[in-house]
Amino acid sequence: MSHTIEFIETPMFTRQIMQIATDDELKELQKELIESPDKGDLIQKTGGLRKIRMATGNQGKSGSARVIYFLATAEVIYLVMAYP
Repeated sequence: MSHTIEFIETPMFTRQIMQIATDDELKELQKELIESPDKGDLIQKTGGLRKIRMATGNQGKSGSARVIYFLATAEVIYLVMAYP
């Protein structure tokens, strides 16, 4: 069962995501993270940053964007950066 999660975007993430994904694609990623907040791979020696693939356009996940995020609490996720 899912619960409410607040997504906080860094200014860098907001700039980057606008270049590579639509609002609907970002909403799909947020839905994935609500269902499974720890889904992304833990990035070693970063204090808890995680990386997840994000489908954009018609490329599917493997050839698409990556999002770096931080699961601060069970209710707060920081979206840190995004890149193709």
